[in-house]
Amino acid sequence: MVAAEGAALKDRLSELETKVGGISVAEFVENSSFKISLMAGKNGLDRVISRANVYADDDILDWVSPGEFLIMTELNARGWKRREWEAFASRGNELGLSAIGLKYNAENPKIPLYLRQIMDRLNFPLFIIPAEVPVADVAAEIFRQIFARQREILQRHEQLNCALQNCNLERRGVSGLLDIMEESLKLPLAFLATDYREPELRSGEQKVDENLLLQDALSELAEHGSPTLPRSAEVRIGNSRAWRLSVPVLIQNQSYGTLFCWSFWNRQDMLVLSVMEAVASNLALAMIQEYAVREVEIKHSSEIIEELLSDDRPSTAMDRAAVLKLRPNDDFCVILLKLEQVGETPESFDFYRYITTAIPWIKDVMEAHHLQGLLGQRQGYMEVILSRHGEKDDVILEKRLISFVQELILSLSARLPSSKLKLRSGVGRFHRGLENLRKSYAEAESSVQIGPRLMDDDIIVFDQLGIFKILIQKNIYEEIERFYHETLDPLLQYDAKKGTELIRTLDAYFENNSNINRTSEVLFTHYNTVLYRMERIREITGMDLNNPNDRLNLELALKVRKIYADAD
Repeated sequence: MVAAEGAALKDRLSELETKVGGISVAEFVENSSFKISLMAGKNGLDRVISRANVYADDDILDWVSPGEFLIMTELNARGWKRREWEAFASRGNELGLSAIGLKYNAENPKIPLYLRQIMDRLNFPLFIIPAEVPVADVAAEIFRQIFARQREILQRHEQLNCALQNCNLERRGVSGLLDIMEESLKLPLAFLATDYREPELRSGEQKVDENLLLQDALSELAEHGSPTLPRSAEVRIGNSRAWRLSVPVLIQNQSYGTLFCWSFWNRQDMLVLSVMEAVASNLALAMIQEYAVREVEIKHSSEIIEELLSDDRPSTAMDRAAVLKLRPNDDFCVILLKLEQVGETPESFDFYRYITTAIPWIKDVMEAHHLQGLLGQRQGYMEVILSRHGEKDDVILEKRLISFVQELILSLSARLPSSKLKLRSGVGRFHRGLENLRKSYAEAESSVQIGPRLMDDDIIVFDQLGIFKILIQKNIYEEIERFYHETLDPLLQYDAKKGTELIRTLDAYFENNSNINRTSEVLFTHYNTVLYRMERIREITGMDLNNPNDRLNLELALKVRKIYADAD
């Protein structure tokens, strides 16, 4: 099975190389130094001529190769009728000949109608070579054009290599490399990376709708997966026919994405393939360089954050923070981003690579909001340390902060590979001095961990938790736990023993503003049953729901139960 798949890949690559290794039939006719007439097969003008051959023996088809332009004379086909032409043309077409040139000695030869019908049906171009043009001149013209194309490829490839080297030296990255490819080929192109960056698209001189290009590229990957060898296919882009060439971006069998290019002139030649392969290798190297730089950057900043949060903070921590332009006496807050799973997480998702890839996106949003800070990664969190940086108005600062986090969540979420992945954010308060950074960190961590149990917001700001800011304080956890058990244990034990739903009923009662009718509707329970349960709650707990203090205690105890979900 593996051998068969390998052979199939080899055959496809061989077919591709044959197709892009020469000039199209249409180009040959357009650029020829003499005029030859197309008699049939006009829909096959995109076939590629890779060499010329002359009909010298009757067994010529045993010796031809795909892409050959076969030159014949009327003597070769003397006495042929429809059956002979049908057999010859069908086999030549199956063998991959690009076209047939038929030379007659007469100036206005009569071409049988059935021959034109045969060649039109096969989309197999048939040309009449003028009587005054020697056969050798036709073959020479074909080779002249092919060699001219090869010379053009070499010249342009040399220019391309210089441009790619300069691009790498200037560190223009992926976008810069794709700009060079677009400038070199003038064709629409796309790069779909295997990491979580957005697709890069260019329309070239065609000015085609980039959304159509993206749809075609995505459908190709969905149907065939990432290629390990170049692939070529005839496709429809909108209402236009095009040739799509896809080239893998690989280094040592590690895939970094797929590079696509579309030609709307029915040609994908060796120049296109060679340019794509050169750009593909540079893309992989540029991405490796990006990852290396970002990994060092995030590792360095994460270490500094770790030191600043440590109980036994090293004396050098403040000095290292100063290098990153964090002023020790400024006000700082911590934002923690946590990736949550909604259903089954995609197996291919790499959270660390996602964080590494996300660094420039986060920086872009920070710059757009005129914020300064530090990025890190620890314990499954993406960490953002923000400086107040001279903003004196608390109201303006809070608005800027919330706007920043909202845009950050939108930007990062848009690049997640699956709807089953969701980002939440916890936002701590600003505290004076780097030595108090751990306070904001603890607030952000409590917000992102416990906040979702209380509300369904993607962004949970510690300052907006109200009384829950007190309930989640770790230094009073024992007292909170004692209060919780004293208040709710009688109901929990009764439910467990009797199989009743008093806790659930009480929770629904408070959630529906103490409305018995609404509570019964939500629970799909009769009104009188709810009344009975509320009376049982009063009897078991000894608390009167008409008493404000008792109501508050019961409601707070239920909130504590949600906060500390494993308390019972």
